[in-house]
Amino acid sequence: MKTLIKLGGILLLTLTALTACSDPAADLKKLQNWDKENVATQQQIQNELQQSLATLKDPKDLQPILDNYKTKVQDLVKSLDQVEIKSNEIKPLKEKSKQVFLAATEVTVDSLNTLIVSRSEESVQALKEKTQALEKSVGELSKLQSDLEQKYGEKTDAAKPAAPAQAPQADAAPAQTNPAEAEAPQAEQAPAPAVDAK
Repeated sequence: MKTLIKLGGILLLTLTALTACSDPAADLKKLQNWDKENVATQQQIQNELQQSLATLKDPKDLQPILDNYKTKVQDLVKSLDQVEIKSNEIKPLKEKSKQVFLAATEVTVDSLNTLIVSRSEESVQALKEKTQALEKSVGELSKLQSDLEQKYGEKTDAAKPAAPAQAPQADAAPAQTNPAEAEAPQAEQAPAPAVDAK
C-alpha cells in the first residue's frame, strides 16, 4: 500500500511538472517577449535593405544585397527557432510566424528581382501568386494569434500583428531602367509575424 501511495505521489508530481512545462500562457508570453526583443532587429534589417537599394547603381549589384538580406532574415528565424515552446497549442503560432517571415522574404526578393533585374509576364504572375499566398498566411497567422491571445493572453488590448508586406504592383509599375533613380519598392517591408503584447 505504501508503494502504491508513493507511486501515486510521483505520478502526481510528474504530471504537475509536465503541465508546468507546457503552459500555453507561458509559451505565448515567450513569443511575445521574443517579438518585443527583436522589433529593433527587424527594423534594422529593413533599413539596411532600403539603404542598400538607394545606392544601387547597376542591377547586377542587386544579388549581393539580396543575399545579405536573406542571411539576416534567416538569422532572425534561427533566433525564433531557439525560443523553446512546449505547448502543442502555441507551437503552430511559432511555426506560422517562421513561415510568414520566410514567405515575406521570398516575396521581397522576387519583387526586387522583377522590378530591377528582369521583368517578364511569368515573373509578374509568379509574384502575384506568392503575394496572394503570403496575404493568406498573414491572415491565418493573425487569426491564430488573436485566438490564442483571447484564450491565454493578458487581458489587455488585443495585440495586432504588423501589416504584411505590400508587394509592388508588378503589373502596374514600368520596368526600371536605372535602379538608382527608382524609389525602393515597398516589398522590402517584411511583416513582424510574432505576437506583440501590449
